[in-house]
Amino acid sequence: MEGQPVYAAATHVVTRQSSDILAINDAEVSAAVHFIRTRFNSPLMVADVVKAAGSSRRRLQLKFRKILKRSITKEILRVRIEHIAKMLLESRMSIDALATSSAFDSTSHMIRVFKQYKGVPPRTFRKMHGAI
Repeated sequence: MEGQPVYAAATHVVTRQSSDILAINDAEVSAAVHFIRTRFNSPLMVADVVKAAGSSRRRLQLKFRKILKRSITKEILRVRIEHIAKMLLESRMSIDALATSSAFDSTSHMIRVFKQYKGVPPRTFRKMHGAI
């Protein structure tokens, strides 16, 4: 009916690069997180992140656990999974292409990790949100 409100559930929030500011008051952790966010789609090892942050591995791991409440490896996976979730909602990329473009060594590994983080496999996630 005309004049009746229409309600729709949001599928996700799009963060603008200008508002995507890390509220991390530790220079090493901030540098590491920035490095992960800009290179998540290439093969990325903890040693690469440590080097980019200019820290020792042990020190950076302890800081990650204290500040972010997760390990460096978990942060790499979290960023990759968030990217995949976004692409599932905004593109028609295949699951295989998403796995490859997010630097997972196999599609089955990506699906396993995605389900661990999101509770459902990628295809189900896409269908649940009525994406593209």
